[in-house]
Amino acid sequence: MRIGIGNNFSPGAMADYVLSPFEKDEFEGTIRVFETCSLLANEFIRTGVKGILDANSKLIIKDQTIID
Repeated sequence: MRIGIGNNFSPGAMADYVLSPFEKDEFEGTIRVFETCSLLANEFIRTGVKGILDANSKLIIKDQTIID
């Protein structure tokens, strides 16, 4: 899985941006991202590529659950 860092930094300041502490909202967002990644990784292990694609399309971002 690939997780981007965005572009909220000036040219040449990427290292400082990446190595700086998370803001509170960034940290909370990171937790949600890792929970979603964990959910999808488990789905991939259980069902393979087709299953993860189906699960991703059914993912409800609001509460991180997969519905059928």
